[in-house]
Amino acid sequence: MLKIKFSGTLRNIAGRSEIAMELPASRRLADVLDALARTYPGILGAAADYQWRHGSSHVIIAINGRVVDDESTDTQLADGDEVSLLPPLGGGCVRSMRFSARGRSINC
Repeated sequence: MLKIKFSGTLRNIAGRSEIAMELPASRRLADVLDALARTYPGILGAAADYQWRHGSSHVIIAINGRVVDDESTDTQLADGDEVSLLPPLGGGCVRSMRFSARGRSINC
């Protein structure tokens, strides 16, 4: 099982702050994101309304508290991993910034 967490306005789209999800047979992050996009249309920023409100469609994805880049969709997940989806951060992201989410640091 994976724990999927939704933060900020993504929580509104999902209608909850977290869910448990079966780990796909492929174990790939891309397949988890595809399943989330089918279950929660617009959660990954594809909805025009989402883009209008945020000025961006770039959803930040973290695995076990570490932000992953756009090329990480082939990342292999393990049972018990936590995947967090965060809305775009205003003002962009400075590489040296660190964010803390419930005691875990998220590097940008």
